[in-house]
Amino acid sequence: MTFASSGSGSSDHLTAALFWQKSGTSGLHVPYKGGAPAITDLLGGQVDVSFVNINTALPYMKAGKLKVLAVTGERRSPILPQVPTLDEAGVRGVDVYSWQAFAAPKGLKTKLHSAIVSAVNEPDIKAKRSSRDLKLSAIRRKSSRNSRLPNWHAGKTSSK
Repeated sequence: MTFASSGSGSSDHLTAALFWQKSGTSGLHVPYKGGAPAITDLLGGQVDVSFVNINTALPYMKAGKLKVLAVTGERRSPILPQVPTLDEAGVRGVDVYSWQAFAAPKGLKTKLHSAIVSAVNEPDIKAKRSSRDLKLSAIRRKSSRNSRLPNWHAGKTSSK
C-alpha cells in the first residue's frame, strides 16, 4: 500500500507512522513537496491513501472523488458524523489533531497578533470556523515548545 504525505516529517507522515505502529501494519511512504501534489496524485490514483486535513478532504468526498475511512480524533467530527474514529475502526492510540500557526518576522509580532485576534473574532469568521469544526487555542511559545514531543516518542499523541 502506498501512502502520500505532504513531505517527510510532516504531520501526515508522522500520523501514518503512528498508524502503522499502532495497527502493526506498514506501507510505502511517498513524500511530496506539499499537500497539493499529494492530494492530486491521491485523486488520480497514483497512491492508495493519505492522512489529510478534514477540510481538505470534504469537497472531494462530497463530489464522490474520495472516501473518508476514519478520523483521527477521540470523537467523531460533527461535520462528518457518519465517519468512525480510528479507535472505533479498531486502531487504538492514533488520536491526532492538526494545528496551524501564524509565523512572521520578529518585528511584526505585536501588530500581527492584534490583527489576527481581531480577524478571528469577527462574527462571520467565527461562523465559518464553527461550520468547519475548526477550533482555536492560544498557546504561548515557551510553554508549547516540545510539549508534545515526549508523547510522539512514546507512540502517544495525547498529553493528558
